[in-house]
Amino acid sequence: MQSDTGRVLSVESLTPMDQPKNIQFVPTRFFESFIAVARELIFRPARFFEQLRPSGSLLGPIVFLVVCQFVSSLLVANVTGANIPLFAALFVSGIVSMVLGAACLHTMLTTPLFNSRLPFEATVSIVAYASIVDLVAWIPLLDIIANIYGLFLMYIGFKIIHRLTPRRAGVAVFVTVMLIGFTRLMMLLLTAPDWINSLIQASTSNTIPS
Repeated sequence: MQSDTGRVLSVESLTPMDQPKNIQFVPTRFFESFIAVARELIFRPARFFEQLRPSGSLLGPIVFLVVCQFVSSLLVANVTGANIPLFAALFVSGIVSMVLGAACLHTMLTTPLFNSRLPFEATVSIVAYASIVDLVAWIPLLDIIANIYGLFLMYIGFKIIHRLTPRRAGVAVFVTVMLIGFTRLMMLLLTAPDWINSLIQASTSNTIPS
């Protein structure tokens, strides 16, 4: 079977012997590649990261991240009845926090403690593709499952791509979550303080008996 360079094919339409070695998000084949990547991340995450190239263009992972954050931020803003400024704050803070968190983590991974020699593209790809869970993480009852699965995706990604031990992969996930969470919280406190305060008040009223 022949295919154009960079072409992403549907997994179900191929036999195991014919399945492509590289299933990645290709912006020029938006829907086809997005669905293929999402399917692999949900049903075969280990195989997805095993065939993921550790180096290459940042365009695919970054666009994938932007799409997931755009849809997630739009849905959250609509559900809460908020306005465009909140959508913009959620959208920008999501992208910036994840890219910045990946950059800080990659710096740590290149130290002698982790001794990774892979380029930045490898780290940001893991974080970007794990953001697929943000599409449903805003739904009550599904949020906990989605967030846990997001942690699992990052753990598998760091373990397979950066070839970290299970303990070091766990440390990498913990550091990533802390960096992303702190950065996004600080940005939202500056750009959407009223929304953050409303979340805190809602959480307090649910945990403290009246």
